[in-house]
Amino acid sequence: MYLSKVTLLAFTLFAEISGKRSKSSSKSSSKSETAKSCKRCTRRPVFGAVFSMTNGYTTNEILMYSRDKTGHLEFVNQTDTGGFGGNNLMTASDDPLGSQNPIIVAGNCLLAVSSGSNNVTSFEIESERSIRRESIVGSGGTTPISLTEYGGFVYVLNAEDGGSIQGFNLDPLSCGLSSIMGSSHSLDQKPVFYPDGNDPPLSELSNNKPVLAAPTQISFTPDGDALIVAIKGIRGHAVAFGGSFLQFSVPSTGVAEFFISNLIGLDSVLPFSFDFDDDENLLLVDAFGEGPFGGGDGASVISHKVRKTVNREISRIDRITLVNQTAACWIKYNNGCAYTTNSVTHSVSGLSVDDGQLSDSIVASPQGNDTPLNNPLDLNFSRDGFLYVLSTNSGQGAPADPPLIVNRPQIHVYERNELFLGLDCTLTEIQVINDGIPTEEQNAGPTPARNGAGTVGIAVY
Repeated sequence: MYLSKVTLLAFTLFAEISGKRSKSSSKSSSKSETAKSCKRCTRRPVFGAVFSMTNGYTTNEILMYSRDKTGHLEFVNQTDTGGFGGNNLMTASDDPLGSQNPIIVAGNCLLAVSSGSNNVTSFEIESERSIRRESIVGSGGTTPISLTEYGGFVYVLNAEDGGSIQGFNLDPLSCGLSSIMGSSHSLDQKPVFYPDGNDPPLSELSNNKPVLAAPTQISFTPDGDALIVAIKGIRGHAVAFGGSFLQFSVPSTGVAEFFISNLIGLDSVLPFSFDFDDDENLLLVDAFGEGPFGGGDGASVISHKVRKTVNREISRIDRITLVNQTAACWIKYNNGCAYTTNSVTHSVSGLSVDDGQLSDSIVASPQGNDTPLNNPLDLNFSRDGFLYVLSTNSGQGAPADPPLIVNRPQIHVYERNELFLGLDCTLTEIQVINDGIPTEEQNAGPTPARNGAGTVGIAVY
């Protein structure tokens, strides 16, 4: 006897939901491995696609590129998110959102923030050359900047009004998003002004809003049991206090519960983004090194142990200075190496990682015949080891570029070298592409204040 299509669909949906909810009360390692395995079972194309987004001040659009087996990209199309970008953080054009992961791939779904309209948009990835917009939901706060997903639960980080997070259920079949009741939490990071005038917020020093003292990233831990939020500063202050982590436990209901605040202190004056190594250690990149602000020893990467004990402390393991680099803000880990993009010194750094131990910091690009980088931002790896780096080409103190290149962002494509001169974290550039990417003026208009608009994000399918 054959099952009807309706019966099959119902059975499939039940199986997907059951698998997602298996992230339950058990804290065993087998639960964690099951959840990870289910994510890998999702349909994948033979090769894939790469996405960025315009983050335009009037229209936010997804830029889609097909990806072949050699890692090379071909521009396919752009698709409206139904929202618009920009924000009131007044970030510079070489750092539009001040965050990591404003767009992510979750199974066969693509998720993107629209920071100016306070929305999150979901798409179904139909093929390497096609996406379909499925839903637009409110972010539950002001200026969404970062996303994370695990086992069908999605959380968004909002940067303004003290910061907040909001949770959603992600339908694995349609890619639709729906809010999780009770999952919204304030981060309580509204600036506090001290009467003695000590350590004014950086906004006061720069006549801007506190972009340098704001949330930067939200991410599930590798086991999916907790959320970690990284914050540049504490309550609007980033000069004397350093940064902080906030942790939220996430039970099987998906409703996050605030757990603990971990102060980073002057180990990292301006912490930015983070990733996890194969041993579930947290790798944090710091823009300027150890404090005090302005007196640090350069950009650095700090590894941390995220303990699974009752108090779930985050404790420092190791630290390495990135040789001659400044403003390292974005970081991704891949197979024993971590890579950072350094926007002021216009480079990609690579370093070796062995269970949280850090060594062999190098400049992975530009070198040799590589195209000079110009204010690099987001970066991400494909599962077969190709690295994609977004460079804004904003021209702010960067190497000289041809007139037609400046102000038009580019995507640099690199292949990892397994072994080269005794190092395994070096890169070889194989392509630079700017097809489909609007200029800064097209995104934000020809004004000095870009209002946080400008192309951001790299997501890989």
